[in-house]
Amino acid sequence: MEQVMVGQQALKDKLGIFFSGLCIAHCLVMPFLAIVLGGNVLVTALSEEWVHTMLLLPVFAMLILSLPQVWLASRNYWLLALAIAGVVLLSSSRMVHGIGETLLTVMGSCLVITAHLLSLKMRKSMKKQYDLAYQADLNNE
Repeated sequence: MEQVMVGQQALKDKLGIFFSGLCIAHCLVMPFLAIVLGGNVLVTALSEEWVHTMLLLPVFAMLILSLPQVWLASRNYWLLALAIAGVVLLSSSRMVHGIGETLLTVMGSCLVITAHLLSLKMRKSMKKQYDLAYQADLNNE
């Protein structure tokens, strides 16, 4: 049972990394698409505000679904600080346009990815400690 929960939580961290990476890719690729393709329908559609919101929703959802459990178990303030700073920068990027929006989004996404990577590392370490304690209990019986 514990193994399934760890696997599900790790998947949420990996999805969080994927969606944050998608935000970075969107921000960095869109200017080049606009230059190469001009103002065609695809570029225009991908530049709409609703696309940005739809990209942020899964990023925030994966943070909410994956990080609190690890933070509550570890009380690692770096994890909390990275996640909060990433959310603040990503949220702030919605109020700015142009290069400022791109910079805030890329920095915020990088912080969120770092938080998820730290969460994965901590989750693996906690699982290892749990397995060692479980093995010790079995040996004592």
